[in-house]
Amino acid sequence: MKKTKFVVCATLAASLSLFALSGCQQQETQIEAPSDTVRAVYDVYDTSEGVAATVNGVELGEKAVTAYVDSRREAFGMTDDESWKSYLEQSQITPEELRNQIIDQYVSNEEIRQAAAANGIEVTDEEVDKAVADLKEQYGNESSWRIYLKQTGQTEYDVRESQRISLLNRKLYYLATGSSELEDLVNQITSQMLSSAATSDELTALQEEQQALPEDASQEQKDELQAKIDAAQTEAQDNLKSAQELVDLIDAGIAKMKEAMGAEIYEATDEEVLAFIQQTDESLAQLDSLEGIPATIVSYVRSQITSENKTKAYQEFMADYLDGATVVVNDAPAGLTYFIEVSLPAADDAAADDAAAEGDAAEGDAGALDETDEAVSAE
Repeated sequence: MKKTKFVVCATLAASLSLFALSGCQQQETQIEAPSDTVRAVYDVYDTSEGVAATVNGVELGEKAVTAYVDSRREAFGMTDDESWKSYLEQSQITPEELRNQIIDQYVSNEEIRQAAAANGIEVTDEEVDKAVADLKEQYGNESSWRIYLKQTGQTEYDVRESQRISLLNRKLYYLATGSSELEDLVNQITSQMLSSAATSDELTALQEEQQALPEDASQEQKDELQAKIDAAQTEAQDNLKSAQELVDLIDAGIAKMKEAMGAEIYEATDEEVLAFIQQTDESLAQLDSLEGIPATIVSYVRSQITSENKTKAYQEFMADYLDGATVVVNDAPAGLTYFIEVSLPAADDAAADDAAAEGDAAEGDAGALDETDEAVSAE
């Protein structure tokens, strides 16, 4: 089976959720061990048990796919055929489909590696160390981290490889969009700056005090508190205006620097922002400028459109590179340990179940009809 495809670290289907593939992984471990020890690994390039797929002629081994499934079955207590069969049937996935999804992930990783190599992009061990350390910090302590690894069926080696692929992918994104980690950091800071400037602890406290006023409070008390709130709101608006002016200066500086470097600018224009706002809110359709629209709204919309522009540029960059890529996925060899017979509902039965679910939803509360339709559509 031969196919040309474009996948970049795509999230696997929901049926793989128990396996916690966690984005991108390339190699599989045989044993649980601290990350600082030399460990035996199942290398995705090990073809001693056959070739699962090739990416531009690079062979990916079947051994890594089987090892991935086996390690997750062990981690989640599904080593016997009965529990494994139950999992597959509950997930409504066949062993063949599961294998193909795992191969797709390995293929995605290889495509990223090849794209990075072609563009001279590398990730150092020090960068991976930092990424893993940042991730571990989210779990507070070593014990919680180990629990996370156990619950997701991973080892620290797996996490390191996942982070390495993610870093390569991020650098490809920066290359495609002419951006950088520094620019991302600046954008985060300016966004937080605007958010903080839009309100204040004092204003929040005064508003809470107003809500807590007893019904028998005097008009004088109410007026005095409202005057304080008005003053705090005016101060917040002034702070927001000053913050926006500073953000505009920073954005203009970045744009000029990119222009001098000959980099393409993907920052959303005022015209794009205004058009989006007009389409979103009909009451603003007659506006001919952004004047009068809250700065926080303008900033949010601008950041969303800019992000979409960059994502499109990145996708086009990768598509241009991979259009000529050839991916060949081979049929499964005989004797795979996780290949067992399962009983799944026929496609017609599944469609009938969906239709019945839609019928039941249509008979429900009319007020929740839109929400129900969205849920059925999502399925």
